[in-house]
Amino acid sequence: MQSPWVCQYSKQKTGAESTFGIPLKVWNQARKEQPLFDDVLIYKRALTPLEIQHLYNNLAKPGMKKEILLFEAELGGVDRKKDTMRADFDFTALPEPYRTALAKGSLKLEWTLNGPDKFIRKGEFLPKSQNDSLFLTGAPASGKYTLNCTLVSGKPKSPVHTFSIDKPDLSFIGNQLGIIDKVPIPWTPLTGKGRTIRIWNRVYEFGDGPFPVKITAGGRNVLQTA
Repeated sequence: MQSPWVCQYSKQKTGAESTFGIPLKVWNQARKEQPLFDDVLIYKRALTPLEIQHLYNNLAKPGMKKEILLFEAELGGVDRKKDTMRADFDFTALPEPYRTALAKGSLKLEWTLNGPDKFIRKGEFLPKSQNDSLFLTGAPASGKYTLNCTLVSGKPKSPVHTFSIDKPDLSFIGNQLGIIDKVPIPWTPLTGKGRTIRIWNRVYEFGDGPFPVKITAGGRNVLQTA
């Protein structure tokens, strides 16, 4: 019998144990079949979505198998670097022989980055762990970029994996628009003399500490004292 319920066992850091599993009866359900367990796997960490997809494919019947990626990548920007993008790779679900090659440090990823205005750049990347990042430089233009990746570990090569991103216009970064030495109308500048600060119709008077001892708005003292 197949069931969507999951059996799980966990042991907390405090030593407490907890379990939950397939119930014999759910609410008012009249279940006559005896639940059976098969293919029980216990992991010490949470699996990634891609790892779960691979587990499904390994157990699925031939007609129910799905085409899934060997690895995944997410493209994103890099703070304050308009011409740089970063590809974060997830190799946790790699099958053999790529998994062994990654562990030995011999796995190679060949990549090609295509972008606007016939932009193209190629290179190689040697990932060091199951989660590694590649920095792609020299791509300042906005628009759609496509990263084509192939794993190399002996022969044959893996199928091409394609990932894309729509890079926004970042020309505003570092510009001087709006940076002036004067307070624009209709705002008025702060003025200060000694321990007194004035702004529009308000006056803040400070004593020896960091807090005001008197606040006047429109000529009226608005600061209550104990």
